[in-house]
Amino acid sequence: MFNIKPYISADNADFNLMFTEIYQMSLSEIQDGINTCSIAINEGKSGYSWGREVFELMVEKEISILEYHGEFVAEIPTKELLKMLQDYKDALDYFEKNI
Repeated sequence: MFNIKPYISADNADFNLMFTEIYQMSLSEIQDGINTCSIAINEGKSGYSWGREVFELMVEKEISILEYHGEFVAEIPTKELLKMLQDYKDALDYFEKNI
């Protein structure tokens, strides 16, 4: 009936909607975000996007752009985005195995 999941937080409230949608994602959707960031960083490819219903990240090698319904919200270093997604996925894996 209830799920306990890890929580992501940031000092910037502009990210809360993105976090809310990430909480609703499956592990495979989160892994897709990790893969997208990794390809952009490691292979230097551009033009990738990742997101759900309201938020979309335009993922580039150095800086990704967060948009809500196509409107600019913030710039996020892609390496920080990748680390956040990896840490969140690791926390989800931990919860799945230990609860």
